[in-house]
Amino acid sequence: MASVPRIGAIASGDRPDCLLWIRETVMVVEYIRYKVPSTDAQTFEKDYATAGDILGMSEHCLSYELSRCVDEPGSYVVRIEWDSIDGHMQGFRHSDVFQRFFAVIRPYVNQIEEMRHYEPLSAH
Repeated sequence: MASVPRIGAIASGDRPDCLLWIRETVMVVEYIRYKVPSTDAQTFEKDYATAGDILGMSEHCLSYELSRCVDEPGSYVVRIEWDSIDGHMQGFRHSDVFQRFFAVIRPYVNQIEEMRHYEPLSAH
């Protein structure tokens, strides 16, 4: 992955137009952490497989991954790569695809422990 400009470095300068460009064009990773009771785990995994198929219909979703913690099987992390923050928050969230996605994951919203966007700094 190519190195991307750090949002904080640009935001601290006097070029707010650069920050807007970053928001609109730089890939961002969303991490969602869930704590799911063992009685719901199988259904959760099945529902997120369906939700992942729906995410794949969005032009803004670049990739998707659901992982289960080995040490704590009720802990899950969803990792979604979006084309940009605006692509996620404005494009996807205001689409019919989001409505279909949310209908599937709605039962698990109260089990979210964290949901945040992260900027990639390096990868290999």
